[in-house]
Amino acid sequence: CAPLLASTAWAGLLHPSVESLFTVTQFASGLANPAGMAFGPDGSFLVATSPGFSSGAILRFTDQDLNGIADGPGTVVYSGGGGPYTSMANTGK
Repeated sequence: CAPLLASTAWAGLLHPSVESLFTVTQFASGLANPAGMAFGPDGSFLVATSPGFSSGAILRFTDQDLNGIADGPGTVVYSGGGGPYTSMANTGK
């Protein structure tokens, strides 16, 4: 099951006939303007965040116990300037 970064904004968006088929779990919280998500080659979950207008960071999350919640606050795997991060894509490498 793929992790979701969820909020209360999801509540009530699904049609009642399919709502019972889904469980929305808050995987991580406290992220500064998350703009893009992708899976890493090792199955980890990567999130591009932009805490400021001229910086950004890519955080790596894991869920080793497969409970649908991140194991911790995330590890910064890249950070740098160049404006806010606006998206993220997996290149397949």
